[in-house]
Amino acid sequence: MLTSIIRNFGNFLFLKVLKRWVAGKSADDALRYCKYLNNKKSTCMISYLGEHYTDAAPVFRTVKEYRMLIGRMSGNSITIKPSQLGFNVMAKKDSEKFCSQQMLEVISCAAAKNIFVWIDMEDSDSAEFTVKFYRKYISKYRMGICLQANLHRTEKDLAGLIRISEKQDVYVRLVKGIYKGDIEDRHELHVKFLSLISIAFEQSPKTFGIAIASHHTQAIELALKLQEEYRKKFFEIQVLKGVLPGYYENLRSRGVKVAEYVPYGPDAFSYSVRRAIKNPSFSNSILFAPFFDTYRKLYG
Repeated sequence: MLTSIIRNFGNFLFLKVLKRWVAGKSADDALRYCKYLNNKKSTCMISYLGEHYTDAAPVFRTVKEYRMLIGRMSGNSITIKPSQLGFNVMAKKDSEKFCSQQMLEVISCAAAKNIFVWIDMEDSDSAEFTVKFYRKYISKYRMGICLQANLHRTEKDLAGLIRISEKQDVYVRLVKGIYKGDIEDRHELHVKFLSLISIAFEQSPKTFGIAIASHHTQAIELALKLQEEYRKKFFEIQVLKGVLPGYYENLRSRGVKVAEYVPYGPDAFSYSVRRAIKNPSFSNSILFAPFFDTYRKLYG
């Protein structure tokens, strides 16, 4: 009961008071903000918030929302999560089939309008499914996959995608990873992230698409330097709404392609809490402690 109350209050707080990380509750809010970005010659990746659904009903609502959103979009891209599209619904074997069907419905709808789709990587439980799904359907649909530095398997996954990129277009978004992973030491994680960025540029063909999603300027500057040397056909820096806006404006002024992650939806709690946990301004705040405790109870 208390967990539900705190979560509902968190949704109110992050949508109505602390609007830093989320565009708003509705697709109108997200599309309005994207229009603002497009006028600044920047693109956006729209994400409808929601995750770890164990019932089919919210999954079907999510598919319906994405179909509506895609119908109203022109250009830009969307991002989707396996756990919001059925990965945790029903028995393990059936849930993967169910999730694949829902993801394909959204992806095929996007393909019909030439909307690019990014598949988010979540925790280690869904990593194998996510990579297999991407490899199975990449030849049919134009889409990209997120790889997280905080999972031990990522270097192997990256190497496998580089190999198949000789025959087809592959797009990879590299992140440190905000979900619970295998590597918790911050220095070790940062070193591995920089290593993955170097591997992606140095060991792949020019057609291998690379997106670096980070608010660490050292990682971004390394990627910019490597792009100058290796010149990939597709390269962009992906940023979070409300994080380091001044630095990203500077990147745009330098002619760097910047795409901003634009989340929206009534279920803003999980996403916003993960942002707050990683933000020094909020991570040690007594006022935010109940939100962090509730998040850990819900998602571990």
